[in-house]
Amino acid sequence: MGGEQAGGREAEERLIAGLAEALVPALAAPLGEGAFRAARMGAVAVLPAVLTLRDLREGALGPWNGMIHRRCEWRPAETTAGAGSASTSPVIDRRRRAGWDLLRARCRVAAQGRDWLVTHDLAQRTGRSLRPAEPAELAEPAELSDAAARAVGPASDLVLRVTASQIAAWARGSGDGNEIHLRPGAPRAAGLDAGPEDVVAHGLMLGALSFAVTGGGQGGGLFRFPAPATIPAGFQRDERGSSLTVERLSGTMLMRGTSVLERR
Repeated sequence: MGGEQAGGREAEERLIAGLAEALVPALAAPLGEGAFRAARMGAVAVLPAVLTLRDLREGALGPWNGMIHRRCEWRPAETTAGAGSASTSPVIDRRRRAGWDLLRARCRVAAQGRDWLVTHDLAQRTGRSLRPAEPAELAEPAELSDAAARAVGPASDLVLRVTASQIAAWARGSGDGNEIHLRPGAPRAAGLDAGPEDVVAHGLMLGALSFAVTGGGQGGGLFRFPAPATIPAGFQRDERGSSLTVERLSGTMLMRGTSVLERR
């Protein structure tokens, strides 16, 4: 038993290290020597969400390319059997609306010595998935207060530069090789408002960067992704990247004045 636990911790540490490595380049300019510590903090904060999304990709949801992350929430689970004891199959609700398959996956996972309940809201254009949609009452992702509408003052802003190579590094670290993050033009084909040569940043990568800047996350979190964070990635991997503004108090992230991540 002790060997299994040690192996699990080692696997977690490798995953955290890979995620943090992907975050450091975006944080290096604004944070300097503190970039690695902040990157690790952000990676640890989103670990339960990363683990459950990996499990969903590998079994429960079927074809993954074109899947869009709309919302994610995670919180500690109440357990009487001791931390790390819970591991159950996800419960997935599906419904179809206006040409989209909408999915809500409720998961339980052990991470960092605690058990977590995680909910992912996902969407995919109807017809891209080989699995038929099943009728279910699936609520729309909850709106988050007025974070997106609030003007961000310059004194509280932190600007990060995110590039296609950083997104590819997150894909390697997390195992999320969805083509919308790696192949220019795939986000537009998947139904997102993106340019013909764009890719989009992973929602959980944005969430990890938000926690890296603001701290927190030890007790769980809630993300909503109102719009895609589009990154130019044309011929020979354009490295101009895109600027993302992080509001230090709320963790909201904006691109060209549009909210791409709201957090609670």
